[in-house]
Amino acid sequence: MADGWTNERQRTLINFLVYCPKGVMFPKSVDASPIIKNSDALFKFFDEIVLLLGPNNIVQFITDNDATYKAAGKRVAEKYGTFYWTACAAHCKDLMLEDMAKTHLFLKDVEHILKVSEALVVVLRLADSEEKPAVGYVYEAMDRAKEVIQKKLKNKDYQLYRKISDRMWENQLHSALHAATYYLNLAFFFSPTFSKHSEVMRGLNNVIEKLVPDFDT
Repeated sequence: MADGWTNERQRTLINFLVYCPKGVMFPKSVDASPIIKNSDALFKFFDEIVLLLGPNNIVQFITDNDATYKAAGKRVAEKYGTFYWTACAAHCKDLMLEDMAKTHLFLKDVEHILKVSEALVVVLRLADSEEKPAVGYVYEAMDRAKEVIQKKLKNKDYQLYRKISDRMWENQLHSALHAATYYLNLAFFFSPTFSKHSEVMRGLNNVIEKLVPDFDT
């Protein structure tokens, strides 16, 4: 995980964190202020971290949604082809709420703010929780949030929010990992609401091909 933040001196620092079965480790921190808008230089930083940890030990490389982070993260994942780059789920939900807050519906009706925010904040808390790995729960959580919003809003209003959430999901957040880990999550697999939607199956097959190339399907 590449966690970028700005200190009181306006320097952009990136903390690299590793989440694994033994817990969270902190291998490195860098001052990225000189190159934060340079995706080539940022890619070199990311590549160094991958080599430090070993490409075969990585399943998911997470950054925020900034354009340079996204470009560098995708590039390093494509270089090795053995792991996935994904955007930070918590950051995506935050941006989603910001986009929704700009709509005319939010501006004219405070009830929309409460109804939509409540549903998405549940997903935000899940994605930002340290209690358990969130990747296997994001897919289901987004579906449940959409259902809650649809029940609480009129159809016309719902379509506007659905359009915003779908755009963020499809262009930023969605990864084959989310679909595959949803499928493999036993908390959902034996549920009567479990879905074998084509998107789920494509994600599962993609992960098998990338991460388990010798798997006999």
